[in-house]
Amino acid sequence: MDSCELFIDSAHPGIWNMSFDEALLRRAKSICRFYQWNSPTVSLGYFQQPERNPLTCLTVRRTTGGGAIVHDNELTYSIVFPAHSKQYEWGSDLYGIVHQSLISVLRSIGVEAKTALDDPPTREKDKPFLCFERRSRYDIVLTDETGKEYKITGSAQRRTQEAVLQHGSILLDKSSVWTELLGINDLVKLPEPLTTARLIELWTPILATALDVNFVPIDYPNDVDEKSVADIAKEKYGNPDWKRK
Repeated sequence: MDSCELFIDSAHPGIWNMSFDEALLRRAKSICRFYQWNSPTVSLGYFQQPERNPLTCLTVRRTTGGGAIVHDNELTYSIVFPAHSKQYEWGSDLYGIVHQSLISVLRSIGVEAKTALDDPPTREKDKPFLCFERRSRYDIVLTDETGKEYKITGSAQRRTQEAVLQHGSILLDKSSVWTELLGINDLVKLPEPLTTARLIELWTPILATALDVNFVPIDYPNDVDEKSVADIAKEKYGNPDWKRK
């Protein structure tokens, strides 16, 4: 079983979060990172047009595709595997492996989550702007008491010749800036609300098994320095031209 670093990060601005994920992708070593956002932020999918964004909160463009995500009361994960790893070879199956492990965790605490069955339209302009208003076969959904289906987890990938990055968002509570987006705690009445810390605690061993890795907790990646992350932010995610492109 291969080793994989486990980095439980804190909350940061969107520009830093996306720059850090890219630094990990360029580093091309196995790592799982859990993190949050220090203020409500919309991350645009790489191919989206900023002028379609209906929200006025902070905005950053991702290097991955998909719809815009409102990062607010949620947990974000990112995983990176190098090109020589078996996990890299899993391709799009990596979505299903990660999501099925999360479904197992949620069901263990009484949350009857499942994967969506439908695929989105092919053309980007035909899809809803927000990620959590879209559906694809790997997404995780919950159904409320009226039978209405809500998406609570979506992920996206970027693959290079050196590594694959997959990151995704798990909605825990209703967004403060887009109240139509409900989280797990809004849809299921648990004995105690599910927190980010509790979710990480429950999910980590199940995710390690699903990924066939041994998680090695670290305080910080020892070969990622703040200057390299800041340089990526200047080059891309903090660059207004990058956001508009």
